[in-house]
Parts: sequence; C-alpha cells; structure tokens
Amino acid sequence: METDSQEHVLSDYRPIVPEQLIAIGVNDLPVAWPHIEPMLRKACEESRGEFTVEPVLSEMGLENGVERWKLLAIIRDKTVQAVMVVCLTQNGERRSLDCLLASGDNAKEWPLVDEQFDAFALAHGCTSVRIPCARKGWAKALPHWRIVGYCMSREIG
Repeated sequence: METDSQEHVLSDYRPIVPEQLIAIGVNDLPVAWPHIEPMLRKACEESRGEFTVEPVLSEMGLENGVERWKLLAIIRDKTVQAVMVVCLTQNGERRSLDCLLASGDNAKEWPLVDEQFDAFALAHGCTSVRIPCARKGWAKALPHWRIVGYCMSREIG
C-alpha cells in the first residue's frame, strides 16, 4: 500500500531507535522531501545568503547524479528532528566531515547521535568533524565541541 506518510518514508531506511542518524540519498529525496524541506529551507535562510536550496540540491546530485554533498537526518519516533548537509574536505593527508548546514528541533539533543555521526565520518576516512561556519548559539547546544576560530566578514564595494 502506497503512502507518503513520514512514518512509511522513514521506516524504509532501517528500524527506528530513540535517536538515529540516517543518510538520505538522492534517490530517496523525492519521497523524503516534504519532511525535510522546511528544515533545509530554514537552514539556508539562516546562512545569511551563503547557501540557497537549489544549489544545495545540485551539490547533493539531484541534477547530474554526482553527489558531492550528503544529507543526513536525525530521526526520533519516526519523525525528522533535524537535517544536516555535510561534505568531505581534504586538507593534505587529513580528511574532515564538515557540517555546512543544520536545522531542526531540540538542538541540545543532537549530541545523542554523536557516535553515529562520528562513525559516518570514520567510514568516509575522516579524522575530524567540523562546523566551518557555526552560529554563536550552537556553542551552547554543542558544549563538547571546541571553538577553533571565528568567521569574520565585511561588505566591500
């Protein structure tokens, strides 16, 4: 029986545990889209113009099948709690999993999927995980992360 309920969409991935991190591939995106689009759009809006939805989808391989960025979702009780857009960054011999965008509910609970996030990064050959341009409030929600620097900018011209 076909249904587009969030419960059906997410149960196709694997059994649900209290908090779970799943990767949503480009082939799954059309079915998952109604459940993740509002959070992805909000994350783009909060990026101060650095990201917009259409280019993000392009980087995720929607246009040509080349998946440079990945979409991860935090699931609780068969409901999407948060989405993250991540990419792999190579710097010499070091590879990092960078969280470019994130949005959702209950940010203080996101660390509950840290082990799964780290396992995802390790499976892709990463030695670190980073949030290259985090909002200031994330330091409160993610107190076990360390602030390495600040992103500063100014308009010119």
